[in-house]
Amino acid sequence: MNARQVLRAAKRLVVKVGTTQITENGLLSKARMEALADAIREIRARRIEVVLVSSGAISAGVGIMGLQSKKGLSIPYRQAAAAIGQTQLMQLYAEAFARHTIPVGQVLLTRDVLRHRERYLNAANTLAALLKLGALPIINENDTMVVDEIKVGDNDRLAAMAAELVNADLLVLLSDVDGFYENWENTAKRRLVSHIQRVDENLEREAKAEGSKHATGGMRTKLDAAKMCAKHGVQMVLASGEDPRILLSILAGEEVGSFFEAQDAARGQRGRKYWIAQHLVARGTALVDEGAALAIREHGKSLLPGGITEIRGDFAAGDGLDIAGQNGVPFARGITNYGREDLSQIAGHQSREIRAILGYIGYDEVVHRDNMVMLD
Repeated sequence: MNARQVLRAAKRLVVKVGTTQITENGLLSKARMEALADAIREIRARRIEVVLVSSGAISAGVGIMGLQSKKGLSIPYRQAAAAIGQTQLMQLYAEAFARHTIPVGQVLLTRDVLRHRERYLNAANTLAALLKLGALPIINENDTMVVDEIKVGDNDRLAAMAAELVNADLLVLLSDVDGFYENWENTAKRRLVSHIQRVDENLEREAKAEGSKHATGGMRTKLDAAKMCAKHGVQMVLASGEDPRILLSILAGEEVGSFFEAQDAARGQRGRKYWIAQHLVARGTALVDEGAALAIREHGKSLLPGGITEIRGDFAAGDGLDIAGQNGVPFARGITNYGREDLSQIAGHQSREIRAILGYIGYDEVVHRDNMVMLD
């Protein structure tokens, strides 16, 4: 059986487009962005959720301001170029997807999102809400605010981070190369590697680290993204972005580009859920009534405050929280949206009452299903 057949079952897809896929002569290309929107519309029509990670803001700003290149620009000037280009980038995306009545939502991320519990939780919940609303999240690094110690550095790694945040099945890197090649420097022996089970030292030595004139990422960053995806159970494909409809071929399991397999041990519980199951430490326990237990166990529902009958332990928002039946035995674990103090006030109440009780607009769910794993 073709290993790529697993891609036909993908229900949540992260697509990363490089600068060269949406620009022409250094300027954003409306035609290319519309072609990408057309392909994504067709994918969404198949009930597959899509998150887009897009490069291009700095290069767009460089082009608008008539600068030669972003290479050699100081950090303040790169940030200024990003601020100028980001506006045009999102405007053109909004117009391209409006043709298909698809709303877009901009999400700017930096590496510290994954280092801080509450920021990670907020980012994950925002992306989940955008998908639930039927919007297309468009992610980019927050180039206007980053400094070296929090900068992701390229959108290949950022895309892998996004795939983890949204618990994606598949990440596709659309690039100016059509896959990973062995013997790149030797034209006679150069060979496209269609299927890669594991990124090892040999592959890393083969990696060509040079980017194009307007892009920052090279082959090494793509291999880094593949390793990040494999660790979290996300399949990855690197392919040419010249024609965005290649996404449809990838989802059909066709052998285009290079397919990077996820690790076997991570496939059962992918991304965030794998991390929750393997690494999240529960700081407290919420005991729930039979109705809530049944809704979570049998119907895949989130934990709502109304079903909570007792709270144990001392925990903060973003901590691990066990969910137990009336016998006190945990059957699920997840990331709580509320600390003990707030949760003790809303436990047993309906979600619509949260604002009146706490004095602010909180989450409807105590633990969202996307942030929860079953323990039995």
